[in-house]
Amino acid sequence: MLKLVLMFLLIFHPFHLIACLWKGGENAYWPTNTIKTCFTNPNASIHHQRTALTVIDSIKELSDKTRFRFVGFTKCKHSESEEHQIRIALENVGSEPGSYNVGPSAGLMCPNLILPLQSQNSRSPASVSSSFIDWTTKHDVIHLLGVLHDQPRASISYDTLNSEEPNLVTFGEYDANSITLDNQHLSEADIQCLNMIALRKMHLVYNGAQSAPYSSFEQPEESRQQSYYIEGSNSLD
Repeated sequence: MLKLVLMFLLIFHPFHLIACLWKGGENAYWPTNTIKTCFTNPNASIHHQRTALTVIDSIKELSDKTRFRFVGFTKCKHSESEEHQIRIALENVGSEPGSYNVGPSAGLMCPNLILPLQSQNSRSPASVSSSFIDWTTKHDVIHLLGVLHDQPRASISYDTLNSEEPNLVTFGEYDANSITLDNQHLSEADIQCLNMIALRKMHLVYNGAQSAPYSSFEQPEESRQQSYYIEGSNSLD
């Protein structure tokens, strides 16, 4: 019954609300929609903890608004180095934030998401605001899920893009409000794009065209896990 409902939603969903560029291809999906998330360098300092809590809140917003579930938020473990995870390193102000690669191939890298620490001195010109941490966290987690920076469709050089991303999926029209650009918040199109990825449907569409339902549909995991970033070690287990 659930499969029939989801197939109905795929057929009659308002596609105009979905817009994104997605890096498809073999192993383009994370193994599961419940994704472990950990910190490579937890620290007990106040500004380290403050940044970590901002990061956790930002990632949990993705859990609340999409079919992905991000769990864990404790210290990364060597024993889990072969598992696909989001591994976050919080670095000193001045570090270049960003995600390592786009898509699930980054899931085994450590770290695969680097974020700057908020400054201890809020008046410092080099201080990093919580709003910047919030934006860059969601922006780069979406990259790790396989979403590229959105572009006006007329400006895309498909010959160039297809040589670099041969399995690129172009879905819908350009979304100027996408968080993959410089917008602070998730757009409705961002949310629907992530849901299409979570439903394992993205490889069935091209330039907004609908394809047949995915016969090997995998039901997203709906389990939630509450945990808190409280450990104070600078090294991995």
